[in-house]
Amino acid sequence: MSRRSRLTLIISGAVLGLICVLAVTAVFVLRSAWFREQVRERIVAEAEKATGGRVEIGSFDFEWNTMTARVNGFVIHGTEPAGSPPLLRVRSITIVLKILSVLKRMVDVQSIAVDQPQAHVIISPDGTTNVPEPKASRATNKTPVETILDLAVGRFTIQSGAIEVNSQRTPWSAAGENLRAQFGYNPLTPSYRGEISIQPLHLTISNNLPVDVGAAISLTIEKNKATVSRARFETAKSSAEFSGAVQNFSSPQSTFQYDVRLSLDELLRTLRFRSRPQGTVLIRGNASFRDFGHYLFTGNLHMGPLSFGQGG
Repeated sequence: MSRRSRLTLIISGAVLGLICVLAVTAVFVLRSAWFREQVRERIVAEAEKATGGRVEIGSFDFEWNTMTARVNGFVIHGTEPAGSPPLLRVRSITIVLKILSVLKRMVDVQSIAVDQPQAHVIISPDGTTNVPEPKASRATNKTPVETILDLAVGRFTIQSGAIEVNSQRTPWSAAGENLRAQFGYNPLTPSYRGEISIQPLHLTISNNLPVDVGAAISLTIEKNKATVSRARFETAKSSAEFSGAVQNFSSPQSTFQYDVRLSLDELLRTLRFRSRPQGTVLIRGNASFRDFGHYLFTGNLHMGPLSFGQGG
């Protein structure tokens, strides 16, 4: 073996040995308490920046061999009075990651499981809430909007959730796939603007029957006003599109435009009616609500040919 070949072999062996040492070191670092604490502090810092609230985490754990992260006791405090329940309390969040490219540092969120998210929203008579403003970077005239959320998730589950608005509690659970959520915050307005899409969404609210639907929503949230520029929901046989706005959160007033294509068979099958007519109903028009106790619908209704049958 020539001197050059021996030198090449020695260098190659040294590089290979160095890689092995670095790999073993990385494994020990990923499994160390120091690494978990560093990640926990980073999660708290990023969550506080995005929400503007004070964030607490009970514990954080990361299983490097399964790329699974678990957060227990996740809490966001808003501007609610001292001693009041926090804006959001979550018992646990489990995130499974998938590395797409080590060199490009590309990581995909394969799944998220959220257990017992409890939200407590306070709406004052002037429409202000206990939802804080994000700690956005100083805005410029060129780029006033800062991205505070850019999320893509393969599948997710939310179990035993509840939303409480001024002491009125609504339980809910959900599961879905292909979640995409993008939100930006404009400190000049101030306002949030975002888009959410889920295909499909399995939703259960209160004690009602579960609904499977595809959803895509574009909205803007300002002080005391929420505007839905476009919301589309669709099932296998039905679809609905809405746009409009809700103002004065303490005493809501809203106006919406709607365009609905409804399958009677699908609707009554979901409601578990035995007698189910076959046909499609088309409804298009405007709707207005006040305090959710006073409402008005105007529009046009068209029904196609109907037939009746008995469900099994």
